[in-house]
Order: sequence, then structure tokens, then C-alpha cells
Amino acid sequence: MKKNPGRPPDRTSKMWKIMRGLLTFTVEDLVTLTGATMKYAQSYVAKLKRCGYLRYEGRTTKVNHYNYARYRLIKNTGPAAPTIVHGLKDGNTGEVSYVD
Repeated sequence: MKKNPGRPPDRTSKMWKIMRGLLTFTVEDLVTLTGATMKYAQSYVAKLKRCGYLRYEGRTTKVNHYNYARYRLIKNTGPAAPTIVHGLKDGNTGEVSYVD
């Protein structure tokens, strides 16, 4: 996929960049830092987890009376964000993982 220099990165690319940069993160971190919707961020994280890119790291300490699930990126294949196309396509490796 060629990048258009005048076009801002999409929400998937932003989330992937945040995941690669943070040691651990929550879905709420992704929403706050990228502006993605909660539903989209939850869906993307769930698919990455099912395809073996993320590992559940437990719950955070209570923040505003909520315990958030924490995740760690364990399959960092490169700068291009895996995209959701009837599964999960990794632009770095060319692999496609199919999820339910």
C-alpha cells in the first residue's frame, strides 16, 4: 500500500503505532490517543488478539471506578498496520489470518 504524503494516517495506523510504542496499553488508551471510536478499537484489538498479535496482561488498577484490560503487543511485524479484510492482513509479511 503506497502512502499519500498529503493524507493523514488512518485510525488503524494510529492505533498500531501506539501499540508498537507503548509497553502495555488498554483499549481506552487507543481511543484517547487516536480518536478512534470505542467500538472500532475494541474490534481491532479483539482481532489482533485472536490472530496472536496481542497478549492479555491482566487488569489495570481502578481508574474512575473501572478496571481496564491491559494488552501487550507480542507480534510486532513492522511499521505497516495489519488491516481487517475478511480476516487480518499484515502488510509487513503478506500473511492473512482469518478470524470468526
